[in-house]
Amino acid sequence: MFTTTPARASEIIRPTDLHALGMVRGELSRIQALLGGLDPAEWLRPTDCAGWSVRDVVAHMIGENEELSRPTRLIRRIRAARRLAGTNDGDGRSERQIRDRAERSAEQRMAELAYWGRKATLAAERIPGPLHRMRGSVFFPAVRGAPENTIDYFIRVLMPREAWMHRTDIAIATRRPVGIGAHDGEVVRQVIRDLACAWSGPAVILDSL
Repeated sequence: MFTTTPARASEIIRPTDLHALGMVRGELSRIQALLGGLDPAEWLRPTDCAGWSVRDVVAHMIGENEELSRPTRLIRRIRAARRLAGTNDGDGRSERQIRDRAERSAEQRMAELAYWGRKATLAAERIPGPLHRMRGSVFFPAVRGAPENTIDYFIRVLMPREAWMHRTDIAIATRRPVGIGAHDGEVVRQVIRDLACAWSGPAVILDSL
């Protein structure tokens, strides 16, 4: 019988930015393959994202990547979000992302996701190292309330997680296999590390076997 000493979740190593962006590119390819097999009715199926269909999730993903590539569009959507009654900045911004592409076809959405996804990963690669330590929520509202409010955390953790999470949303909504790829475990490990940072209950051991 083999015994091992459990590793502390808080000591899980973050991926490098290049590795994280490679994960994002891999997820974008997997999403394109998934979307390419959907029929028109499946694009309208509801997802676990409350109130969003598959087509809405894709519009949101396009908007997120577009905003990273073109910060002026991020600023414009945040301002527009503040004019939407009953929403916070993040919810209102997501709503604007969806409304901005309400008339796009499935083919157009796939093409735009490929285009802006490529632009976004290139833009993230080009952010100078010293800027990674800056407060991330200034530019990326999704970092607000995260364990690390930095641009570095956004690139190395949230970008892969966002793409992975929404691919999973689409797969579940369309009853397609979620599939397990080479980096799925890395995304989940980072979730566990973040959970450990906020965990105040008794110690637990997570057995992945």
